Amino acid sequence: MRRLAPVLLLLAATLCGCGYHLADRQGNLPEGVNTLYVQLFANRTAVPYVENLITDAVISRFSSKRGVTLVEDRQSADAVLSGKVIGYSTAAVAYNGNEVAALYRTTITVQASLKRADGKVLWKGVVEWSEHFNASPDKNVQDDNETAVQKLVADRLAQDLYTRVTDNF
Repeated sequence: MRRLAPVLLLLAATLCGCGYHLADRQGNLPEGVNTLYVQLFANRTAVPYVENLITDAVISRFSSKRGVTLVEDRQSADAVLSGKVIGYSTAAVAYNGNEVAALYRTTITVQASLKRADGKVLWKGVVEWSEHFNASPDKNVQDDNETAVQKLVADRLAQDLYTRVTDNF
């Protein structure tokens, strides 16, 4: 039993922190919020255009869900979802036998809030996601790998943001 305790503790910690949720569960926005405006996220990083990638992924995620109508005019929205990209990092996490980077991890952090048209904060929080990509001696391939992982991270962040925003209502 003593050997099993650390394993169970690790398993419990992993499941509690992994963001697990029921896949088919439809989240709900607060009562009275039928239309949503997604504001272009701000970029507080040195990575150009990452805010566009995040905003596009968030719009795509919210528009694919029933019960949410996105509008292009802030004035006609019941609520506004806004945010800013507050962190971006890419770091080597594995090396080959020659001590050359073989694997990188990209992490993007976003701070967001959902506010009613009258300014009342309905939800606010921080979401972060990381993914790995393979290193390459060819700089163009390396850049393509990082671009692909940026898109994946943006999609995962958008899903996590959607889940968090709709879980409480």
